[in-house]
Amino acid sequence: MSSMDHLILLPTVLLENHTPENLIFKSSRLFKVSKHSSQLSGLQFTNNGTFFVSHIRNEARARAYY
Repeated sequence: MSSMDHLILLPTVLLENHTPENLIFKSSRLFKVSKHSSQLSGLQFTNNGTFFVSHIRNEARARAYY
């Protein structure tokens, strides 16, 4: 794993509103985010335990990591 890869535990696997700008994660898996962490902004928790991640820049990819 390169230094540009980050492992993020998300508590909720379904991707909704799947665009480079908006990702809503709803299931529990380990996701591998292959990009600089500075490209992730707007990480928020909703009251039902989902993550909302906004402003994913430069064609960043988030994918299930098994």
